[in-house]
Amino acid sequence: MLASRPIERAGAVVSAVPAVRARSSRWIVAESAEVRVVVQFKPHAAGGDRCPSLLDVAFRDLVGCGRFRSTGCWSGVADRVPPAASTVYQRRNSTMSEHQSVIRFASAAILAVMSAGPVAGIVRADADDGPRVFVYVGTYASDAEKGIHVFRLDGDSGELTAVGAVSGIKNPSFQAIHPNGKFLYSVSESNEFRDQQGGSITALAIDADTGMLKMLNARASMGAGPCHLVVDRAGKHVLAANYGGGSVVVLPILPDGSLQMACCFIQHEGASIHPRQTAPRAHCINVDANDRYVVSADLGIDQVVIYRYDNQRGLLVRNPSMPAVAVEPGSGPRHFAFHPSNPFAYVINELSSTITTFRYDADRGELRVTDVVSTLPDDFDRNTNTTAEIAVAPNGRFLYGSNRGHNSIAVHALDAATGKPTLVAHCPTLGEMPRNFAIDPTGTFLLAANQRTGNVVVFRLDRETGTLAATGHSVSLPNPVCVTFLAEPGSAAAR
Repeated sequence: MLASRPIERAGAVVSAVPAVRARSSRWIVAESAEVRVVVQFKPHAAGGDRCPSLLDVAFRDLVGCGRFRSTGCWSGVADRVPPAASTVYQRRNSTMSEHQSVIRFASAAILAVMSAGPVAGIVRADADDGPRVFVYVGTYASDAEKGIHVFRLDGDSGELTAVGAVSGIKNPSFQAIHPNGKFLYSVSESNEFRDQQGGSITALAIDADTGMLKMLNARASMGAGPCHLVVDRAGKHVLAANYGGGSVVVLPILPDGSLQMACCFIQHEGASIHPRQTAPRAHCINVDANDRYVVSADLGIDQVVIYRYDNQRGLLVRNPSMPAVAVEPGSGPRHFAFHPSNPFAYVINELSSTITTFRYDADRGELRVTDVVSTLPDDFDRNTNTTAEIAVAPNGRFLYGSNRGHNSIAVHALDAATGKPTLVAHCPTLGEMPRNFAIDPTGTFLLAANQRTGNVVVFRLDRETGTLAATGHSVSLPNPVCVTFLAEPGSAAAR
């Protein structure tokens, strides 16, 4: 809950000077509340003709519902207002689509809000209240230990504030959030569930105010060591990859967010040339933007397996025109990323420390290899490194991949026409073994989870160069291995 604070009654003297810019404040106005906004100001030196436009802009910024002058939803004097006078705007039964609306003071004046009657229906957020972004950090932990940690991210500074943590899930090493933002799903990367062989998937409800989690139920993943999962874009199914079992599985989601038993299971087959490639090792699963095709990077067989996907029934079948695409033998494809807007995709190869670029045909679900680049400096011994996570920046201009051993994020610029990555920099993660990282929904921050040193470090992204700069903020916790963001729906951070 946002902390409420009393609002001064009408009659207080508050002025707004056009030449002064004030720090933004945030207020919440209940839809049914009657709100009277009183603004006193000194006319601009150029004359009173600037005052009406100033008030229009101020009130538009204040309530965020458009220009009330043109809709007739305001009253008061707005021309050549002397310093001692005031202008009163009145608004009842807002037509905003949400039950509550966030309003900002962002004009070039010091503004104040006062209620003429009871303060019910109006609360003020804390001074540091910005876009509400929750961060979930999964770890390797026993089911008796706190495994998923909840933080709140300051959208200005990048500081992380601990909210709480939940226990009861063994090795919750990867999470995904439902498109409606109400539920979180986590793997339990283990080999046994309720006295049966294989791991499990747990469903948790998200408290909209605090971001905290409440366990709903858990279902078998039908294979050992589930390590990755996604929710389809329709929000109807969870799809998971079992690393130990070398398989993929689909579980239906009920309206309350809980999971049903698996409706689809497919076992991968094959092997490759590396000592770690004696059997299939499905390491990730991803759904394309149209919810029509699903890909699974399998480290054990050096393939990205491609499925046609029925998102209504949760059924996977191998893509007839291209059942899989191979990478170079011994590469060990681990994690996969679609470009957010262009017809390209990328897989990071754990064993060879490389990134393979594909051109993606969204109509046919086909991937064609176009390029392979290293994630390491030329003079670094690749035998002492394995890669882990890969992500494309929200603006589509940069590609990021993590190096465990070199302990860095490799930053590549992406050619808009070809998708080819070109190395920009290697940015140290300020810790060891960055197993995972994630970029916040606004593309402002990257959080790197350093498993061995037990720290999650916050970096600021330069949107023009793609490089990372340490913010000075980090948190310490045992074995962090997954970072997942949830932006409050409707906030500036949501997308």
